[in-house]
Amino acid sequence: MNKGITKSQWSIAAVALVLGNLANILESVKKLSGDGYAMIVFFWHGSRAIPIGFAVVGYALVGVLAFRWLETRIQSKPLAMGAAFAPAFLLFAANLLAVPVTRTPASVWDKDLNQVRNRLLSASSGQGFRWDPGNPKSEVDAWGTAQSVLALLSDPATTAQHTAEIRGALTHLQEIRLTDGWGYFPDNDWSLTEITSWITIASIHALPAGIWEESQRQQRIMDIDNNLAVLVSRQDDSGGWRPIRESADALTRTYSTTLALWALVDARAEPMLSASVGDRYDESIRRGVNWLLVHRNSDPPGWAPNPTRGNVHETFPGLTAQVLFVLARADKVNSSFVNSRSAYKEAKEAFLKSLQVPSCVSQLDTRTPDVDVHLRPTDRVLEGSTFLWFPWTVATLSDFTMDESLSAEERQAADQLRDEMLSKHDEVSEGLGTALSYQLSENLIGISHALQVLGSH
Repeated sequence: MNKGITKSQWSIAAVALVLGNLANILESVKKLSGDGYAMIVFFWHGSRAIPIGFAVVGYALVGVLAFRWLETRIQSKPLAMGAAFAPAFLLFAANLLAVPVTRTPASVWDKDLNQVRNRLLSASSGQGFRWDPGNPKSEVDAWGTAQSVLALLSDPATTAQHTAEIRGALTHLQEIRLTDGWGYFPDNDWSLTEITSWITIASIHALPAGIWEESQRQQRIMDIDNNLAVLVSRQDDSGGWRPIRESADALTRTYSTTLALWALVDARAEPMLSASVGDRYDESIRRGVNWLLVHRNSDPPGWAPNPTRGNVHETFPGLTAQVLFVLARADKVNSSFVNSRSAYKEAKEAFLKSLQVPSCVSQLDTRTPDVDVHLRPTDRVLEGSTFLWFPWTVATLSDFTMDESLSAEERQAADQLRDEMLSKHDEVSEGLGTALSYQLSENLIGISHALQVLGSH
């Protein structure tokens, strides 16, 4: 004889059903909460929206409920209103004073960036940085070391705490220098323009950061001067830069030009180098800027690694973003460095128009095509560099938000795109959990720049 289902059995089944779906329910709530939080902090810039949007509404509701309860007990309506809302207002003021509820994009990113810095610091050997933080046996390379130093210098607190490691890395780089710069690894016998440029940029930024004692500073300035002379010697008659010392037709490259230009521009802007650099390299900067603007592809819009190779149909959005980042630095130092304002404006507008933030921010990273790594007619072969999209795009968009040559609508579009990208901090930081040193460094540089510009508004 079948027995009916008891109330306790129904209860157990109901509890099992609820527990079985609880994870999905909580995940959905978390996602909705996260999406709403991202909208408040990144799209409304948080500092105004959170205290006004939540605290005011919350305490207003408390006041309304208190008033509705009191008006049935106090004959005077104004007195009931005052008795209800005055304590709510005082509680609101005390809450703001006691517990800062303001959150900004910078404060939200702070934890993620600290994790990235810690991972990068784990790659320090005391004499430079290994290219793979997750592998203690990986080699220390000059390129990754320079990028790591520049990334750490982007945060004053990290710089102050890890001055010895930064100084040790720069000292080691000087010890392994070839006669005309740096190669991929210490045992290389030929140097690359882009690596020498990265090291020069890092050395320039170390000057005002308090890395060197006063007695050491003059020697470091001389080292930078020597590097700048090497870089200028590799500028082609066309205005672009060759990645190697050899001179031949079709050896100029976009990345080499961009990094060499960055080094010259930052040297021009650094007050500690004014006596030795001054305007000595202004013409080289103008020619480099002009070369980049002339060699921009119109279709598809942007820059390719090797502009001398015709019939290029690929897009390199990360490279294009970094070129625009450096051009903005040059324009800020001296507007006369940009020969063609119309070509520069067109490049910015085309970049902005082409931007769509993908669901996965790393999917737009690109590599140098195999056909472009061979530096013919020499026997030199470049590594297939990866052009990261996220850090340079978010940095460039931040520059666009303050660019008066763009329309108000274009600046607003750049602001919204930048905020949308910054709201993906969880995805970006998760991807950097297993990243190599160059990925950690470039993200620290680009994101720190974006947050600094946003905070200066």
